[in-house]
Amino acid sequence: MWKLFFLLKCFIRRSAVCVFLCFGLAFHVYASSPNQITDDKMKSQKDVLNVTIKDSILSELNKTHARQAMVVLSAASETSQAYVYFLEKRQNKVWRSALSPVQACVGRNGVALPGRKREGDGKTPAGIFQIGSAFGYAASIETKMPYLAVTSEDIWVDDVNSPDYNRFRKKGTTSAGSYEEMRRKDSLYRYGLVVEYNTSPVIKGAGSAIFIHVWSGPGTSTSGCIAFPEEKMREILAWLDPAKKPVITIERQ
Repeated sequence: MWKLFFLLKCFIRRSAVCVFLCFGLAFHVYASSPNQITDDKMKSQKDVLNVTIKDSILSELNKTHARQAMVVLSAASETSQAYVYFLEKRQNKVWRSALSPVQACVGRNGVALPGRKREGDGKTPAGIFQIGSAFGYAASIETKMPYLAVTSEDIWVDDVNSPDYNRFRKKGTTSAGSYEEMRRKDSLYRYGLVVEYNTSPVIKGAGSAIFIHVWSGPGTSTSGCIAFPEEKMREILAWLDPAKKPVITIERQ
């Protein structure tokens, strides 16, 4: 009987050792898996982002001082639909996904080639642009960006013959024959951001009033702006930080 007890005791001990070794091996494999690699071991920015963004886009972003970026990718030249990624550069100088990507809409005639945007062409300009001030209907919103609560007196001039072309103005302070009402009767400008396109310097006829704002709904288009669902606009506004010099890059695939 004592021999049987001794054999059983040895078997239990050996089983415990095997379980411990297996657990240790499993933990080592998990800790060494790609998802657990620390920042200094990352081989490329794409490994971090885990999204399809061309190296050329990341290269151009790295030439700027931006630490936040919205990447707008339009599938084809004439489509008004796009997909947008939200990136942030941390202390390790590697771009990381900051917010979940989302579908958005652009100009009704798609994205213009670089330098080919024209007033009234219904296209969104391509390139990298700074993201400027925020605006909206409420007295205040959750954002770190400079914010303006617009009124019915606020306009954005799109008259190419006006000295105020592509400028924010008050009614009665400009002789412009046409302009964009900043306090619309709908919800499109309830939350908005200025895209610093053709603002410094202003080139007459190259396009005006390019904003990031609320869309009319999925599958719709704009006159050249980039538009998102309202809840995404609130998320974007809360995320953006002027200290991180945010930019938007718009690319036609």
